[in-house]
Amino acid sequence: MKMKAISSRIFRFTIFLFFLAVLSAFLVADGENYNEYYQFPAAMGIEYQGLSPFGAYGSDFNIFEVSGNFSLPLPKIPVLQPFVQVGVGNYDSRDYLGDGDKWDHLQMFGGIGMAYSTRFVRDFEIGGDVALGYATALFSNITENTGYLLPFFYTEVGGRIALDPSYNISVQIRPKLKYQYGFPPAGTEFSDFNGLSLGIGVNLQYRFGEDPDSAAALIRSLRFAGVDIPGVYAAMQSYYSKNPVGRISVENTEKQPLENLEVSFFQSGLMDAPTFCARIDLLEPGESREVELLASYNAQIFALEGITPFTGEIITTYEYRGRPVEQRQSASYDVHDKSALTWDDERKVAAFITPADSALRNYTSFIRQAVKDETVSSFNKPLQEAMQVFRALDIIGCLYQSDPTAPFTVVQENPQRVDSISLARDTLTRLTGDCDDLTVLYCSLLETLGIETAYITVPGHIFPAFNTGVGTGEYMKLYPDRSMFISLEGMLWVPVEITLMGRASFMEAWRKALSQWSSLDNEPGKRLLTVTQEAQAVFRPVGLRETDLGLQYGSPFALAEAFSDDFSEIQNIYLASYEESAKKKGRKQDFNRLGISYSLFGRYAEARRAFQQAVSLDRTYLPALVNSANLELISGSTEKAIPIYEKVITDMEKSERVEADTYGKLLLNLARAYFETGEIDKAHTAFARAETLVPEVSKLHSYLAPGDDALKASMPSVEGGLIFMEDEIDE
Repeated sequence: MKMKAISSRIFRFTIFLFFLAVLSAFLVADGENYNEYYQFPAAMGIEYQGLSPFGAYGSDFNIFEVSGNFSLPLPKIPVLQPFVQVGVGNYDSRDYLGDGDKWDHLQMFGGIGMAYSTRFVRDFEIGGDVALGYATALFSNITENTGYLLPFFYTEVGGRIALDPSYNISVQIRPKLKYQYGFPPAGTEFSDFNGLSLGIGVNLQYRFGEDPDSAAALIRSLRFAGVDIPGVYAAMQSYYSKNPVGRISVENTEKQPLENLEVSFFQSGLMDAPTFCARIDLLEPGESREVELLASYNAQIFALEGITPFTGEIITTYEYRGRPVEQRQSASYDVHDKSALTWDDERKVAAFITPADSALRNYTSFIRQAVKDETVSSFNKPLQEAMQVFRALDIIGCLYQSDPTAPFTVVQENPQRVDSISLARDTLTRLTGDCDDLTVLYCSLLETLGIETAYITVPGHIFPAFNTGVGTGEYMKLYPDRSMFISLEGMLWVPVEITLMGRASFMEAWRKALSQWSSLDNEPGKRLLTVTQEAQAVFRPVGLRETDLGLQYGSPFALAEAFSDDFSEIQNIYLASYEESAKKKGRKQDFNRLGISYSLFGRYAEARRAFQQAVSLDRTYLPALVNSANLELISGSTEKAIPIYEKVITDMEKSERVEADTYGKLLLNLARAYFETGEIDKAHTAFARAETLVPEVSKLHSYLAPGDDALKASMPSVEGGLIFMEDEIDE
């Protein structure tokens, strides 16, 4: 009865420990698959077990077993571990006064079994096992001279409650039930040792393999190869956030797949956070992938000077056996300062064009103020401002100087050679630069003024161009010779040979640049026009630290005089052809065109005489009548202009032929006249009628429509907002 009571207590205590362990495991479990990550490796251990039989052996026995075991998990189901065990059991009688000690014996046993173990947290596991085995018992006290061997078969069912202080060491509490059956001679007392026993013991186990959390194990999970960051250019800062700065190959060296692999790149000091580069959902064992490295550099990259060596980190995170892992690899490379680039992509030049530079805004404000009295509001604004900037740079002594270390002809032929382009503010301070420096400066200043620019590369040279904002069919508003322009997407562009600055007039620089462009008409593949804003969608302008350059802008009087000379040259060339045509042919259409030409340049007295001459040839000639009214409105005689517009409109409505285009444009002029006199309702009515006839033209005059006052604020001057009319001439 005593043995049964002890066995009952041991059994209840063991059950209590088992359920306590299970409850604790569930309470601390965090949902990770620890069985996958910390897979159960091959293991060997030594175990001590104390046993209490449920039956009586004839006396009280002290029973214990010491055994060794070796387990090897199933490859695809590592929670199941077949094992073998060998050991010895000692049955020691406590009947010191009787003859119970004759039944003392040793059992030598061995068996095989299957264990199950599972982890809920990293350092704790529970499970169970079953085993079958064979034992031989040696009874040495049965007779004085001869021992007795008795064979037994046994089976065990047990539990496991394990604490793992490290990946390789496991300490297990092992409760078990053991049933053994021997084959004694009939009628002997050896059969008393058959039956069920309850045991509880401790198993100390060593597990082979390497802790997956160790640094060595992590490094072997991924192999990095082909780390290639050829060089970083500060001017390309924005480009690298969406385009590769380099490449790296990652290879899975494990026998297990890696899941949810993410690659990032980080450069301490030049980045605020790692830049995400790529995600690979599954990387099979032995598989490798090439990853493009992106880099979101901050503004600190622009503070670097020269070539600076850096060591960045390639950061990889992934899941290995269900557990998150991080692995890093260093990468060394050079960073070139904001003036460096290579010519493998002409769009890179756009990164050096900086219209947001406050120093440039201040300079262009000075230019506008200096020439405001010489500027003609009725003539094309972009062309005039381009001339003004050209002359302003001339006045302060900005000159072309070839780069002695890397001429453009050399670097253009070697796209991978590192070249240097000065930022506009630096060239403006130094006042010298080669063709790419001056092109960047000129484009930056024009972009600051709101003029769309481009740059043209031809063999051995680069020069700027700008958009006049005039459609190809209206070239007469700019210059009488259509061949003086480059047509791009329906708009007229003017090229400028910027290296002639300080040595020639704007007109000469225009002609020289155009000749370089036209010389390649038969070989268009050798020339390339790159629109700045389109290129800056990929290569955004470099970041600048705003500082006052302390520039000397030169004499405003000298600038105004120089611009006036250039502008007069264009006027004279422009007007000469119309004056000659009117003089030779004397037709009303020729005088009307001459009047329009004078009007473009603000020479209104001469324009009025030309329109009067056209009307004297034909009192009903509508274009000249309308254009005369336009001059009255420009001169401030609104009361004279409106009756002329209204009479012409009335005559047109009475006639059988009413051209919608002419009628609509006339209504727009009338709407502007009403607006100037404060007759807003009449202005809105006239605009609404024009909008149905010439909707595209009306969009340019939407400030005359009812609605947003902001449009009124953007209204052009009277001379800039009127439409002059001309008709076709049959030559």
